[in-house]
Amino acid sequence: MKEPKKEEYLEEFDVHWKPKLYDEYGYLDMNQLAKNLYDFNTLYQSVANVYYFITGGQISDPFTEADQVIFLFSEIICNLEKNIKKGLAEDLAMHFLQKPKTDYEKGQNDVLKDITSFLLEDNIIKEQKDD
Repeated sequence: MKEPKKEEYLEEFDVHWKPKLYDEYGYLDMNQLAKNLYDFNTLYQSVANVYYFITGGQISDPFTEADQVIFLFSEIICNLEKNIKKGLAEDLAMHFLQKPKTDYEKGQNDVLKDITSFLLEDNIIKEQKDD
């Protein structure tokens, strides 16, 4: 997270925090300060837990830019999707390979090609050039 300029955090304080922390006479309300710090700490810990969980333990710092967390989470989901599709293709291959020889007298490569064609036709998987 980028370090804010002094003007930015002072303006944020005046606009957002001052009305919450000071009473109508201009005195700091310690009870309100304690409540807000408690809420902030709860939020801080919750964000750390969510980041840790959705990134598989790779990120836990709540001050990590959201874009970085979203990018890593997207990569994890894409890899998971890829693995699920590969697992589905392997399961289908085993199913087709276990059929009686009279139904399928082709070699294993032909069976895998048939399965891939079937999956591509039904949009279960998309053709990938990088594998």
